[in-house]
Amino acid sequence: MKNQRVHLSFKHNIKEIEKLVGKRIAGDYYIHRMYVSKLSDETNSLFVSAKKKLSSEQDRNWNIVKINLRKKRVSFLVYPSFDIEAHPELEMSISINLSVSPPSVRETKGRGFILHRKELFVNTDYNHYSLFAEFTKNEEKLGLLDSKALFKGEKLGTIMGRKHIWEEWLKFKGVKIKDHYIIRES
Repeated sequence: MKNQRVHLSFKHNIKEIEKLVGKRIAGDYYIHRMYVSKLSDETNSLFVSAKKKLSSEQDRNWNIVKINLRKKRVSFLVYPSFDIEAHPELEMSISINLSVSPPSVRETKGRGFILHRKELFVNTDYNHYSLFAEFTKNEEKLGLLDSKALFKGEKLGTIMGRKHIWEEWLKFKGVKIKDHYIIRES
């Protein structure tokens, strides 16, 4: 698995993509910076073009890259507590739109978005992979990641990436998360 390159052609079978490192949501593909070498030539070309638009400070700080081939958009995402928090919060996003000339660069603050299933962004050789995978398995056992569950009139899968919704969902389910542990509230 370590030597395979991620090919993001939309003709490509999604099951093959999911076997590799990275997380796909709709037309967006997310991957940890340690694994960008696994990108296909086409995707890497887009990534490299976008990366050239970053300042050296911006380039130092990102740890997740979000790539959309159709829209020719690359976002460099900053999650300072990726390894520490179970559901790290997005601090900043630097989005590069390469479909316009000249390419546009937009920097935005996090706005309360969080990550789930962190093991999907990395590979099995990542230091905390086992911790991330075990934590996700425990969340699944408790039904915390049931994307089809209805909460506040919407499917959880479409809203659980927002920190305030996630915290309300955990309270509704009677649990708290501390580090990478799930604690039942009495």
